[in-house]
Amino acid sequence: MEKTQRLQRYKDRVCLVTASSTGIGKAVATRFAEEGATVIINSRKKENVDPVVKELTDRGLKAVAYPANVSNDKERQAMVAFIKEKYGKLDVLIPNAAINLHFGRTLDTSPSQFDKTISVNLKSVFLLVQECHELLTKGTKPAVLLIASYLAYQGENFLGIYAMTKTALLGLNKVLARELQEDGIRVNCLAPGLIKTTFSKDLWDGREREAVDNLKLRRLGTVDDIANATSFLCCEDADYIVGETIMVGGMITQRL
Repeated sequence: MEKTQRLQRYKDRVCLVTASSTGIGKAVATRFAEEGATVIINSRKKENVDPVVKELTDRGLKAVAYPANVSNDKERQAMVAFIKEKYGKLDVLIPNAAINLHFGRTLDTSPSQFDKTISVNLKSVFLLVQECHELLTKGTKPAVLLIASYLAYQGENFLGIYAMTKTALLGLNKVLARELQEDGIRVNCLAPGLIKTTFSKDLWDGREREAVDNLKLRRLGTVDDIANATSFLCCEDADYIVGETIMVGGMITQRL
């Protein structure tokens, strides 16, 4: 869908979406660009972010590449410094980067796998919000959206530590929402269900019919489903939604 067919809810806004060269991150960044934002496209490697920026700018959208490993302090802090120097503010922050290094019995997770998963999925999220705080206070109706998962609520065989980090984000959302609302920064969390991406392939590849049978909507989620929710939660239309975790999962799980 072309930019002219979207509401321009993010005109003159600056948005950082980490891990935005593929999958959910790319779809979310694309939606913000279509709605008028300047988006910073981030991934670890330059060769991954440059094609996305070209794809967007060829459509007349605003996008800038910044390759950085968000779990590397120097690289992450350099990215924040770049945003400060170039734009002087940040309106939307979506720390989307996440990894899963072990697919199997949770107690078979190695210490290095455990530490690295915590570093990327949880610690880097906290540090990025911390380091972007000043820039967000200078933004217009600034918003932070954490990306958890349906696994935060029900776990999953073979994805124990990954699921644990996503559960931790639910708690981080609650405490940050309370604290940062005093600075005019709105914090929420989004929990995708089973979205058909390369990252989630181990959960649906070869057993898609079984997976779909567990969903009331009888289909796997798409990255556009997540982009739809994300663009709403970070705009003024959602001003009275704070500290919530929104499940986008085709009724994959129910909560009281």
